[in-house]
Amino acid sequence: MVPVDWLLAGASGVLLVLSFPKFGHPACAWVALAPLILAIRSGGPGRTSSIRRSFLLTWCAGFVYFAGTLYWIGDVLAQFGDLPRPAALLGMVLAAGYLAIYPSLGMAAFGACLRVFADRGLVFAPAAWVAAEFLRGHALSGFPWVPLGNSQVTVLPVAQLASVVGVYGLSALVALVNAALACHRTQMPPSHFLMRMPSDLAARFWANEFFSRAFGPTDVGPDAIEADLFAGLP
Repeated sequence: MVPVDWLLAGASGVLLVLSFPKFGHPACAWVALAPLILAIRSGGPGRTSSIRRSFLLTWCAGFVYFAGTLYWIGDVLAQFGDLPRPAALLGMVLAAGYLAIYPSLGMAAFGACLRVFADRGLVFAPAAWVAAEFLRGHALSGFPWVPLGNSQVTVLPVAQLASVVGVYGLSALVALVNAALACHRTQMPPSHFLMRMPSDLAARFWANEFFSRAFGPTDVGPDAIEADLFAGLP
């Protein structure tokens, strides 16, 4: 029987895949890392995963993440590299395995923080994830494809923040909400309510987004704006 923490890591990988087009929805990104964070935490203070186990759990999630979002690499290698289909598929698998090393390094560092600070170390999860994305985008000529922030490209209110904080800032925001969700499953004292607040705000945002799209107007043109501006004038 597969241990629960490995199932959680696999679930994170699947949710990360479902955060990007063409298969998923950007809302998945806001919960995608929470299972992995809980898997690394492993149920409570005193039972935190080892650094090696944190690395392997994240590598499992990362492999699913990159294999599911960069599946097209195999087609590119076959079509433009003139490689046999099995060799092209192997190239894609190797690329996914290599790229999964970067988040594994970051979350292994996060696991080390948990071992030192217990549940208070959850605050380091967003920094660990974004640092790994930055390293992946710059090391060995870089491969900055599919950072977590890119999952929000179709969500205009969130995507516009990139003009201020950049894509890594968006990744940090999404990762922060995931860490906050994980905090709801811990015994952190009420004094740490600030760590839980981002998940509450994100839940309200997506609830408002859903109801506005389902029951409200989806397009406000200039005529509607003009009518609203002058509605109260005599």
